[in-house]
Amino acid sequence: MNLDWIIVLGIFCIGQCAFLSIIYFIKDDKKSITSYLLITLLLIFAFDLTHDLFVYSRLMLQYPFLVGWASLFTYLKGPVIYFLIKSSTKSNFKFHWYDGLHLVVFFIKNIENIFNEISRDVVYKLNFLNEYYYALDNNLQIPANATVSLNDLWLIHPVLYLIVSIIYLFRKEKNYNEVKSKRLFWIRFFIIYYSVIYFINISFFVLSSYFHFVSKIYWAFSSLQFCMLIIIISYANLSPQFYNSLLPKKKAYKNSSLNTKECLKIMEVLDVYIMKNETYLIKRLSLSEVSKLVNIPVHHISQAINKCKSLNFQDYINEFRIEKAKQLIATDFSNEYTFSALSIEIGFNSISTFNRAFKKFTKQTPKQYLNSIRN
Repeated sequence: MNLDWIIVLGIFCIGQCAFLSIIYFIKDDKKSITSYLLITLLLIFAFDLTHDLFVYSRLMLQYPFLVGWASLFTYLKGPVIYFLIKSSTKSNFKFHWYDGLHLVVFFIKNIENIFNEISRDVVYKLNFLNEYYYALDNNLQIPANATVSLNDLWLIHPVLYLIVSIIYLFRKEKNYNEVKSKRLFWIRFFIIYYSVIYFINISFFVLSSYFHFVSKIYWAFSSLQFCMLIIIISYANLSPQFYNSLLPKKKAYKNSSLNTKECLKIMEVLDVYIMKNETYLIKRLSLSEVSKLVNIPVHHISQAINKCKSLNFQDYINEFRIEKAKQLIATDFSNEYTFSALSIEIGFNSISTFNRAFKKFTKQTPKQYLNSIRN
């Protein structure tokens, strides 16, 4: 097997699929359905790439019994992507018995494929491969049994699921607020990108099959598309702020019913109450709870914070917490007193959330801030 950039890129993508699958499994403590679906999708991508590399590198000649299994998971991609969209957009998503109907095509096609492959021995497959590679090497027409038949037009099955998924996602997004819409931006970006490259890839495959040619361009495009997909999934989940930064920032409450004087008065009441009672130390403090404590309507508090501070409610509370953290770090911090313990004490749910908030307001990590004080 001669290594070239297509093979290297393919191996890199397969490795990334495996690496990301492990990361998502470890990262998600709750083991959500969304994580399992993402892992499944990554493993399907890895299988497809492995098969393509076996064909392209001619390793398939050493394992001819693998011929014919290329479409093993083709009919699983669509349902997995569809359920990935649903689980990402619907809280408390659960599978029901009727969801199994989406897998009917997958099982029918694979049972059919098993019977077809059993009827073909290794010698038949080896002869087919030799004819196929001979045609490629000599720019001849590829064997007729390697082309697309009417039965293979079931490849449109994933396309139908992609269309349904896009429609479902855009309909759901109409009912989302700006924060949730931003959080789902990565999946919209992914589904549209994947739909485009899948259509191009299938079109190229069908045309090349009917006109009996296969070009290195096909393999190059196949490897590149998978590489881009892996990069998208990586950044989307491990660095969601990258995609959020692409969104245009909307100015909330442009037509606010509160004037500046009213907003300032509400902020004065809020600041005094929260500072005096250290309300920000309460874990999972909600806007409705604060509304009841200060006897001010929820929407007025939200508008006032946005208009006067240009922050949302969570960032407003976190700003108090970070100021408290800075005081504690400057006065009471010792080797026995960890940042993890500090984050819990001031109301954060986890050390990672604390670190992000601290860096957002101070442009430093907690450790960097501590070192700057000591120096």
